[in-house]
This record gives sequence, structure tokens and C-alpha cells, in this order.
Amino acid sequence: MILNLKALGRGMLAAAVVTLISSLMVASVSAQPPTPPNRLFGNVTLDGSPAPAGTQITATVGGNVCGQTTAKSDSTYVLDVVSSGQTAGCGTEGASVSFTVGGSPAGSASWSSGKFTSLDLAGGPAPPTVVPTVAPPTVAPVTPTPVIVTGTGGYLDGGSGTAWWVYTAAGLALLLLGTAGAAGYRRLRP
Repeated sequence: MILNLKALGRGMLAAAVVTLISSLMVASVSAQPPTPPNRLFGNVTLDGSPAPAGTQITATVGGNVCGQTTAKSDSTYVLDVVSSGQTAGCGTEGASVSFTVGGSPAGSASWSSGKFTSLDLAGGPAPPTVVPTVAPPTVAPVTPTPVIVTGTGGYLDGGSGTAWWVYTAAGLALLLLGTAGAAGYRRLRP
């Protein structure tokens, strides 16, 4: 029996191509894109007035942040709430989505994959900011510290106690000079 090598080579090539195409098809089926988000849009108010541009809008599912945006200048918003396929713990069909506007509760909706949902959001007054009270610091009364002076209390020599005799000697000298001056004046006077 004679083998036709050309035919055998073509058959192997065809089998390899079929195998490659089959594996690519299986890979494309298993790599499905994630579930698309639920897009919400509408007007947004805060405490009964149109929300100012830049007001923070947050969507949560089960406490997980699943979308954030800010109010536009015309007090409208557009927000994509992602799926659990995009971010763990986020949207699944029928899950409850809670919204806050400027930090205050503003409504809720049911999550639906790929749906465009019109929903106006109305936030109330912002929750009060709790400021902890701080007791004023306790200030101990100032008690003067006694100063201990060593020496005998002189003024001219920094407290050594010898200044008293300088004043005494000067006083005595003035007294003697004054007495001598008065006596001399009497002698010279005719």
C-alpha cells in the first residue's frame, strides 16, 4: 500500500484548523462580558430646592458604593449603577439601590441590567454634623513661688549685706562736714 503523503498532510492540516476554531469558539462562549449597568437619570433636589451643581450623588447596594456622580448645573444627574459582575456586592436583578444626595437619603429603586431608568431624587436637609464637646482645659491657679534671697540684703553689691555701711558712712560724713562747715563759718565771721 502506498501512502499519499500529500493527502495525509492536508488532512492533518484540516484537523488542526478545525481544532483551533473549536477552541476559539469555546473560549469566546466562556468569556462573557459582564452584565451592563443600570443607568438612572432625572432631576435632583436638596431640601426642596434644585440641587446646586457639584452636589454629590451616591448609589449603594447592600451598603456597597456602586455608583457616584454629581448634580449638573441644571440640577439633573446621570448615574450608572454597576453590576455585581463589574464590582462585587453591587447590582443583581431586582436588588434594592439606595441613593443619597449631599449625604442625605434621597430615594431608592430596583436594579435592572442594561435598563435606562428615569428617577427624580429628592434629598432632605443634610444630616446634622455631630461636634463632640470638649471641656475647656483645667488651669491650676498660679501660686507665687517664694524667692529665697541669700546674703544680708544690700542694694549696691547684689545682696551681700555690705551696702548698709556705705550709706551710714556717707550720712555721717555729711553730718561731720556740715558741723565742721558751720563751725568754720562761725570762726570766719567777724
